[in-house]
Amino acid sequence: MARHIELFEEFNSKISKIDWDEANKIIPLFSSFGVTDAETGSSWMMMRTSGKLHADVEPITKEDTRKMLSCFPEDDSFENATYRPVIVNLGSEKYAAALMGFPHCGSNSTPFKQKTKHLSGGFKNMRNWDYDRDNGVVGHFCLHFLGSIRHTDKKEDAKAQRAIASI
Repeated sequence: MARHIELFEEFNSKISKIDWDEANKIIPLFSSFGVTDAETGSSWMMMRTSGKLHADVEPITKEDTRKMLSCFPEDDSFENATYRPVIVNLGSEKYAAALMGFPHCGSNSTPFKQKTKHLSGGFKNMRNWDYDRDNGVVGHFCLHFLGSIRHTDKKEDAKAQRAIASI
């Protein structure tokens, strides 16, 4: 058991906690990266599709969506959404982050970035931020780093920051 704890601590010591300004620079729009759920070890691929205050991201394939959503409870609203502690894998670098599991602001019938009346997650009269139509989910997910803030009210999300702190 002691060796297991030692290996876990060694793995965790190689995970960097970076602030949003740095994450924003190293994860450019339309770049892909690996994500590992810190609690289950499940991994999948994602792509950053938008986001100025935190990263708006989408799983790349239907299998990536399946793996990701299997780590989350079925949240019933954007306001009650769960954030999971995750590790963003960029090459050999690993970064602590928090991923929201509630898809929102998407429409399969409206082009990317075009305004529409009805979007996933109960959003209305906004732009469609769903880029990938073949990943099995309508909408995007929020990926937070230290100091990132919500688009809705320009405040830090305490649930996201607690998930990051848990890594």
